[in-house]
Amino acid sequence: AIIRCITFITHALSLPRPSCQFRILRGLAAFTNYMTGATFTIFPLTDYNPCMTKICIPIFVRSAGPDLEEAIAQAEDILSPIGAPASAPALGMIELRADTASPHQLLTALDLAHLPVIVTMRPMWEGGYSTKTDDQRIALWEAAMEAGAEFIDVELVAWEKSRLIRDTLTELLDKHGT
Repeated sequence: AIIRCITFITHALSLPRPSCQFRILRGLAAFTNYMTGATFTIFPLTDYNPCMTKICIPIFVRSAGPDLEEAIAQAEDILSPIGAPASAPALGMIELRADTASPHQLLTALDLAHLPVIVTMRPMWEGGYSTKTDDQRIALWEAAMEAGAEFIDVELVAWEKSRLIRDTLTELLDKHGT
């Protein structure tokens, strides 16, 4: 299967018996990891609607072609409520991992996606695959914002240490509202 990782985001603190709910989700993730070889993780959040569990499906953008189209279509199919009208809200979002993507590849992926998107370029020092400079990452974040990405993912360490990232992204966020 093309989808190799799904992240479950849940509001465990407001659910009845949250520790039990969270243990059940963690058990489900561990079982699914074992059975499929995919990576499933659980993150409890405190500000989501307690009745909703959101799913974020990461897709590594490595090329602009049939594999990328298939991966995005598969993710959107997974995130569409079964039996709901097309206008129903999605059950989650797509994370476009642009660690090694070119601007063209990222823009193609954004054009293919019809659900909310978060764009991530995780540098190697943060456990990702990106060797891009801050200037290159900023340029891709800006292109993603201009193309309509709903969210961008910036490492807290990069934000705190790089005045260039802070200042440039603050200006871009003011301009684009992403």
